[in-house]
Amino acid sequence: MKYIFFVFLAIIIYRLLHFLTTPILKKLGIYKYYTPLFLIVPYMPRRYEIHLGTSWDFFQLPQISPKIYIDYLTQGLLELIEDIENCKIQPDVMFKGCTYYLKIQTMERFGFHSRKLRPYEFVIFLLSYIEVIILHSISNKKITIISFKNLIISTITAQELQQKKNEILKLVPDHKNGTKDYIMQF
Repeated sequence: MKYIFFVFLAIIIYRLLHFLTTPILKKLGIYKYYTPLFLIVPYMPRRYEIHLGTSWDFFQLPQISPKIYIDYLTQGLLELIEDIENCKIQPDVMFKGCTYYLKIQTMERFGFHSRKLRPYEFVIFLLSYIEVIILHSISNKKITIISFKNLIISTITAQELQQKKNEILKLVPDHKNGTKDYIMQF
């Protein structure tokens, strides 16, 4: 029982440190934001994790909903594609994200390949499970338990993402005149 308490305490300290270091990591450029809830983080050479915001970001926004998440995801992907087109990111770079929030079909519409989590990825997810439940419940304005069956890892190369640009543009309702009007102000 004593060990369970220390494991639980270690997880809380880890998540709290993650929460508190977000502004510093953002300022240092380790977290590269494309929208308030879309960022990439390098984890290996030519490999980045995609995140739909951190808990810090979540509490900085006045309101959150599933639609806002999709809007920021779409806008973030378009900004990321712009960096790829401007050669700031090489075509062979791989992006990876763990999602419970979006269905496989949604990720495939964006061009991602999806798979189930490997055991070590599942353990990493468990470190943030309680935090994810709290944030997801706030977003949905009701208690929401995250089902493990919805957990997937989605991957895409920069080149594949760039090839999906026109299809992603179709998912942006305000992008009618070819300008950057689709970007929400933040």
